[in-house]
Amino acid sequence: MAHNGSVFDAWGGSASVPLTTFFNSASQGNILRFVIPPLEEKILITWSALPVMSAPYPLMLLMAYLSRRPGTWLWRLAIAPFACMLTLRSAFSYYWNPPFHIYNLALGLMGVPMALKILEFAISPHGMLKMGEHEPGLLENPTGDLDRTSDTNSGSIKPHSWRSPLVSSCVDALEVCCTMRGIGWQFGTGTNVYLAPEWRDTTNKARFIRQTSALWLLNYTLFDVVTYGLRLVPGLGTPAGGSIFAFGGDSVVKKYLISFTITFFTGTTFITGFEVVHQLITIFAVIVLDQEPSSCPHLFYNTWLAVSLHELWSQRWHQLLRQTFLILGGYPLSTARLLGFLVGTFVGSGLIHYWGTYAMGRGSDVHPFIFFSAQSIGVILERLWKSVTGRKVGGWLGRIWTILWVVGGIQWCINAWHERAFESEMFFPPSVSPAHRIVFPLLQHACDAMGISVSLVSPLAS
Repeated sequence: MAHNGSVFDAWGGSASVPLTTFFNSASQGNILRFVIPPLEEKILITWSALPVMSAPYPLMLLMAYLSRRPGTWLWRLAIAPFACMLTLRSAFSYYWNPPFHIYNLALGLMGVPMALKILEFAISPHGMLKMGEHEPGLLENPTGDLDRTSDTNSGSIKPHSWRSPLVSSCVDALEVCCTMRGIGWQFGTGTNVYLAPEWRDTTNKARFIRQTSALWLLNYTLFDVVTYGLRLVPGLGTPAGGSIFAFGGDSVVKKYLISFTITFFTGTTFITGFEVVHQLITIFAVIVLDQEPSSCPHLFYNTWLAVSLHELWSQRWHQLLRQTFLILGGYPLSTARLLGFLVGTFVGSGLIHYWGTYAMGRGSDVHPFIFFSAQSIGVILERLWKSVTGRKVGGWLGRIWTILWVVGGIQWCINAWHERAFESEMFFPPSVSPAHRIVFPLLQHACDAMGISVSLVSPLAS
């Protein structure tokens, strides 16, 4: 097998793998090796590899479509094993070459939730139901009769006379495929998923779009500026990656103060990055798919103001993978009552982030699993505090406790990602980067005027 030297040396993968090799592991009965192959068998993502790599997406859309059609349970059960296997194969067998390797983390973080969502489509006998539905498309009215509906949102009927049955079915399938929090669905709203308070005008679509667009521009700028700044940190802006603990010399205080600061700003990029994508999807859903603004609430709710771990993870952080964590760990361990449900949910989170890190292509690292699983310990300690003192964790002391537990504890997880060159690419071309065109040139000019000798040119922009 011919290897591309730079790719193989840096990432432990091959530039091309014959189609026969693709199915070789499965034909020999080694399903695990087929789904998650060794690093040397990982396949570089090229145009020729995209058709096979993208196979799970139409399969997932098909499963979503069938989950909204009555009498399809056996079909879904039959397709699910093949679809799940290909989905995991797509996430863990392929990789992006620098400078696009940050998307390897996205592949891993998306792959397992996609597979679990396909599994959920399959094992639900009656399919995926919206609030108030008895069967897909059958909404039970207050008199107990069943009315045929095509589009329901948040439990209400919303007719679309301009849609053909085929278009309505496709939009319905796309909605259940993409809805992660389950807003208006029995698996989300029906299990009391938390929604952040809304300040945008959800009664006026035009005003809602303007407000969301302004919010998108703000998050886009913040994300771009912070990621640009992180790339200026020595080592972090290179394809080889770097450690956040490499600074401060022999001073432990300086070392961890710097790593704490890098971790804080890295967390900010996660929040603003998620919001940038979510707000684009919101605008598309409202304008193109004619969704109601109320079905697209905020992902985050003033995250840095959390006064307890419980509040942070259950309300202020995004709930996109909530159902994934519940299926992976929460429900299986719920036989041990609330404690098992709580621990299992965070263990599910730990597994997802562990697998996402592994997909980045430089071997496994246990720190993401430890951090996210350990959040259950912090929440249990908060419950013990309440049982002993009679008071919930809160106020300024609660905020300090939350920041120290999260930002302090997640540093080793963030370090694992930075060592895998997490910030070593430009997410946006320089021509549309406010940081590249406006913010840092102005800062560079100010530093030069004050006689401060410093270079504010990103390694990737020079």
